[in-house]
Amino acid sequence: MTLRRPPSIGAQFIDQVLARYGSPAQGTGAVWVELGQHYGIDPAYALAFFIHESSAGTDPGWAGLKPGGGSTHNIGNIICAGYPSCFGRFRDYASWREGIEDWYALIDREYIARGLTTVELVIPVYAPAFENDVGNYTNVVSATVARWRRGAL
Repeated sequence: MTLRRPPSIGAQFIDQVLARYGSPAQGTGAVWVELGQHYGIDPAYALAFFIHESSAGTDPGWAGLKPGGGSTHNIGNIICAGYPSCFGRFRDYASWREGIEDWYALIDREYIARGLTTVELVIPVYAPAFENDVGNYTNVVSATVARWRRGAL
């Protein structure tokens, strides 16, 4: 499943998915689509990663949750790695827009630009086996995107 493609889901659908999860990112559907178009990456993948990584920001064990109920706005649990603002091991963004854009930029620059253009090629590097079940991650993201493309929440 190639990441570089036009949006297969729209802003309203993304908002419905985020609402279904009770996500703190509700109402950002247009941002996902706009930035997906800018980077040439189907926003369905970005959203599927966000859901897999944190149940759309609602998993009580998500590393992006801050004391007091705030969040890092880090949709992909991107490691800090020299980023100017961090919370624990992970990047900390001022807004959902910043977090979403950084995910797209990272995938574009660090994966697609290096020839890793499919979910099957990206996930073993993005979420390596020493921390994740790569096969499960790949299957969940692929199945979720396929379901959304059929119009099912």
